[in-house]
Amino acid sequence: MGVQELAEEVQHTANEVVKNATQTVYDASFKKFSNFCIANGYPGPRNERHHELPVVLVEYLLQFYLAPYC
Repeated sequence: MGVQELAEEVQHTANEVVKNATQTVYDASFKKFSNFCIANGYPGPRNERHHELPVVLVEYLLQFYLAPYC
């Protein structure tokens, strides 16, 4: 195996590790957002689409932005 092939194999392995870690973080974040929706009387985005989703997303993000001031 040449240096180029070895480098490509290492890069592929590194990319897979990053993809898996990113997917784990995404899944956890989406679960928190889904729980937030349900707790505030909106349908869970995993099960149902609804027209208020952009408003709910803004409300969800504001809780993190405003948290240091509360």
